[in-house]
Amino acid sequence: RARQATGFSFDLKQLASLVHSNDRPKAILAPWCPTDHALNEIIARLRAEGTIVIVVLPGENEQNSICCDHKLVCRNNQWEIAENSIIKESGR
Repeated sequence: RARQATGFSFDLKQLASLVHSNDRPKAILAPWCPTDHALNEIIARLRAEGTIVIVVLPGENEQNSICCDHKLVCRNNQWEIAENSIIKESGR
């Protein structure tokens, strides 16, 4: 006898690959540093402006955050937004 379907499965990575990169919302990658007040203020300001900010938590790999087209980098003791080279290398 035929049984009713109880669910389905799919590969999220495969599904995500069907979405064109231009259709994905852009995001900024930020390092995890809870004691850096300047960094955390910038993250809060960007989020308040509606920008998606993804923080790389301890134990995570930065290369897994390929949806981020920019990242926060510290240059001369100042946090600034820079292009994410991982995106350029992967062609996304």
